[in-house]
Amino acid sequence: MTQAVTQTVTPDSIRPVANLWGALPEVSPVLAPVAILREQGQMLAQATKGLLYADARIQADRSGFEVAMRIVAPSLNNYTYEILRVGHGVELYPAWVTADAEPIECRDERAFEEAVAKVLQSDRVRRAISGLLAQIQAN
Repeated sequence: MTQAVTQTVTPDSIRPVANLWGALPEVSPVLAPVAILREQGQMLAQATKGLLYADARIQADRSGFEVAMRIVAPSLNNYTYEILRVGHGVELYPAWVTADAEPIECRDERAFEEAVAKVLQSDRVRRAISGLLAQIQAN
């Protein structure tokens, strides 16, 4: 017959746990794509005096992150109009911006801002904003 052996652990018998991570890096000064898109959403709200704004919703999975940017019209029962999508990995850049055509690869924050500016200033987005503002005015 075997007898179970029990050991009592006291604070004196616990060894200190080593930090195997080492010194962690500081937060990068590079803005995440979702942060840039949210800033632009606030800019739209200011420009339209709150009649429209844009939100940026992020989803994560094993392959990385996907952000959808949409114009929202609160007075039209929160109607939404998708402007673009962004995909990127955990390292933020490169990021891929997709609007109407093939995804645009953005190797850094500057290239990302340029690609987003092209979409936000496109005829398609301007027509959508104009149509939404006209619909709001008609209500």
